[in-house]
Amino acid sequence: MQILYFFDPLCGWCYGFSPAIAEVYKQWHNKATVRVISGGMVRGERVGPIGDMADYLKKAFPDVEARCGVRFGPGFIDQLEKGTMILDSTPPSRALAVYRAIGSQHELRYAAHLQHAIYSEGAEPNDLQGWADRAEKFGLRPGYTAADFLAQLEDPTSLEQAEYGFYESQQFGVQGFPSVVVHSADQYYLIARGYRPASELFPILEELAAKEV
Repeated sequence: MQILYFFDPLCGWCYGFSPAIAEVYKQWHNKATVRVISGGMVRGERVGPIGDMADYLKKAFPDVEARCGVRFGPGFIDQLEKGTMILDSTPPSRALAVYRAIGSQHELRYAAHLQHAIYSEGAEPNDLQGWADRAEKFGLRPGYTAADFLAQLEDPTSLEQAEYGFYESQQFGVQGFPSVVVHSADQYYLIARGYRPASELFPILEELAAKEV
């Protein structure tokens, strides 16, 4: 069985969903393959300063905090007030692609790390050097440094890998983030579109796992 987690580094509800999908991974990683696919929510004409969305975000984030139990940190709130940070899903999606490509484990944890950096610490999505430095602190394979990560991040291949994730998201018809799709018994099942607590996902996963027998 395969669990496909479609998220976006700039999706506030995905930030809220991080603890739930982490609990799913904890309970199911020995019984199913878990993939993380970055969907490219903010690209092209949607790329722009956070100030353009400040009013919407200030109204939406209290709902995320109330439902999901996460908190948006002072670093992000400061960026929201300044309004100049450029929102662009592609650079952190490239960082995830590099992290995956170098054979590092804990891909799901790294995806959550990307979001914590943005939504708690106020990390700039376009700061490639920042993503390289953070990746090294997060943990890379032995002998692999931030400079190595940055070189791979700046290589066009990382963009191709990120864009393939965007393509996969479109091919699956994902219409919102977070979304969770399960591949079981040669069929695909959408079990979450938007936030859903882990307690609601577990019985569905058990039911789908039974189809594998």
